[in-house]
Amino acid sequence: MELFETPLYNGRVFENPRSFNGWKGLPGLRDIFRWRFVERNESHLPSQAVLNHSLPVQVPQFDFTSKLSATWLGHATVFVRLEGISFITDPVWTPRASPFRCIGPFRYRPPPCDIDDLPPVSL
Repeated sequence: MELFETPLYNGRVFENPRSFNGWKGLPGLRDIFRWRFVERNESHLPSQAVLNHSLPVQVPQFDFTSKLSATWLGHATVFVRLEGISFITDPVWTPRASPFRCIGPFRYRPPPCDIDDLPPVSL
């Protein structure tokens, strides 16, 4: 498909679809409560048995034989080792991907290891 044949291009500029124009501002407590406890539908999520089969949690094997290694630890967490320096991105070991205990999305899979099982972090 040609770039300029897309429905988002009006001949001069790209425009957001009409569905994007429904912004009503930040949600209030009533909206959050309704979403969290009334309207939330997770029927599309696979069962734990399906997740265990299709996305098994494996204990990480940290590679220190090469100058660069990256080990995915779930969510957006990656242990990176680059020429002897190691760091971790977006560490999440809690049941929710959130800085708060009672709000935020639940993890679909548990962390693959404990924080204490990680190699030393440089940064």
